[in-house]
Amino acid sequence: MKLKKIMLMTAMAAAIGSVNMVSALADETATGETKFGWECDANNNWRYYNADGNLATGWIKAEEGDGRGNAVWYYIDPTSQIMVSNVTRNIGGVDYTFNEDGSWVEPAVTAPKGHITGGRYYNTWSNLCVPQIIGSTETKDDVAEEYIGSEYAPVGNPYRTQDLCMDTDFGSLEVFYLDMKNKPDMDAQTFANTFAGIQKSQKGQATQAVTVTVANQEYSKVTVTGKKNTDAYYCRKQGGYMVVIYTSGRTKNAAALESVVMSMTTAQ
Repeated sequence: MKLKKIMLMTAMAAAIGSVNMVSALADETATGETKFGWECDANNNWRYYNADGNLATGWIKAEEGDGRGNAVWYYIDPTSQIMVSNVTRNIGGVDYTFNEDGSWVEPAVTAPKGHITGGRYYNTWSNLCVPQIIGSTETKDDVAEEYIGSEYAPVGNPYRTQDLCMDTDFGSLEVFYLDMKNKPDMDAQTFANTFAGIQKSQKGQATQAVTVTVANQEYSKVTVTGKKNTDAYYCRKQGGYMVVIYTSGRTKNAAALESVVMSMTTAQ
């Protein structure tokens, strides 16, 4: 197992609890130096020595995280002083599932999701409503890995919170939210043009962003057209998220899909 360089935290969020250290005489290496960092024994048990050379227990945080802005933690059992791994452990009344390498990735904070009831979709947070669902809807999981490739670095490799997924006779319509914490100053127009440029290299021709009004709110719209299909992205910045309305279908049905988007109303 290869562990990243880590640091011992003296405190962390209340949901995780505090870091504890064992008071003991400092251990030394064979050369007389104070031990510091991770050590693995013959039984593949991992322990961690703090800067004073004492065995640490409790939570330890990886300095570099998971590469997507999410914190990575390790937990040292207070009794055995050994790192836990490949197990679900209840700590402070909360269950944590640790990976085979002992890591636990702190869940990403996601945008509030909407509801489908009475034949309509609405989300009071993004203030969007589809007054009448047409076709069918399905539930999709959030996609952490959707935009993780290096090609999406210009838009910050955002985590996607999936909300509405609706299939119609004309094509599909989705509403999702992108966490822009890695690009907090990027506005909707810049995002739309940059994102379309990335998609263009994969699918075809892209337009420059134009401002349109959907549900009484301004969005930056771009389209990416391939040989037969057209994808449209309507983007609006809200807090730390990019609200995206996405349509995809045959180019001949692009106008019909646009009319579905334009029929959306406010949810409040």
